[in-house]
Amino acid sequence: MAENVAKDVKPLRDNSQGERRPFTLTELKKIMAVANGEWRSIIVFGLYTGQRLADLARLTWQNLDIAAGELQIRTAKTGRRVRIPLCKPLADHIESLPSSDDPKASLHTRSFETVSTHGMRVLCRASSVNC
Repeated sequence: MAENVAKDVKPLRDNSQGERRPFTLTELKKIMAVANGEWRSIIVFGLYTGQRLADLARLTWQNLDIAAGELQIRTAKTGRRVRIPLCKPLADHIESLPSSDDPKASLHTRSFETVSTHGMRVLCRASSVNC
């Protein structure tokens, strides 16, 4: 076949995996111990904002309103506009990031390029994250 006839068929949800639970402090420490700079940053953003990996990978400087102390995004999954207050640890982390004069510059360059060019599944495979 020249074309995948099932390409538009969405997989059924598998609810047999049980309930989700938050990471323990020990698990978070182990994750942070092996995370490189960009992944460490994405983990910190995820920890303090609760946003999905795709939304964090697409963050740009224009998503941050430092004066108001908030992160402003439109979520990819629902399309909703979300304003999230920046807690002190996240604000401190943001101050440690290399900044740009271009508001459209990404915060997580490699992840931003990967998601923009190849989509979310490639980022998940590259990071061994279950998306």
